[in-house]
Amino acid sequence: MTLSEFLQEKAKDESQRERFRLRDEWVEACKRMIGQFRLWLQNADSLGVLEIWTEDFDHLEERVGAYRVPDLVIRLGGTDLRVRPVSSSAVGKILEGDGAGNRLRGRIDIIGVGRKYILYRTVQEGEERWYALDMNYHSTLLDQTRFEAIVQELLS
Repeated sequence: MTLSEFLQEKAKDESQRERFRLRDEWVEACKRMIGQFRLWLQNADSLGVLEIWTEDFDHLEERVGAYRVPDLVIRLGGTDLRVRPVSSSAVGKILEGDGAGNRLRGRIDIIGVGRKYILYRTVQEGEERWYALDMNYHSTLLDQTRFEAIVQELLS
């Protein structure tokens, strides 16, 4: 078999197409979340005391292959936070009030000095939700209020 034939066989492989689909879905989810965080921060920072920027970060995962996603960097004075996509998958479930669990579909960390929050993504019935897990492993639905509280805590 030649290299060309080998690559043609790989192109027909359904698992390769699924890998690309999962990768693209994860990259878009990260970009949406980072964009939402940036908007919330800009709206909260009417005096312009925060420095906010993104840096591209390369990942390689066996399940989805190589991809590039933005890290969000938040600086207040001499303190930096980094919002970093970690993985397109995670082990476990987020339990809802009724005890039903939603499979995890990705992880982003918000990293401060010596502390961090873990954000888990779930998708149920086509609806994307993010949950914040604190250092004591308590999870709460992530919304603007929760995000702002996390940022304030990590910048304090």
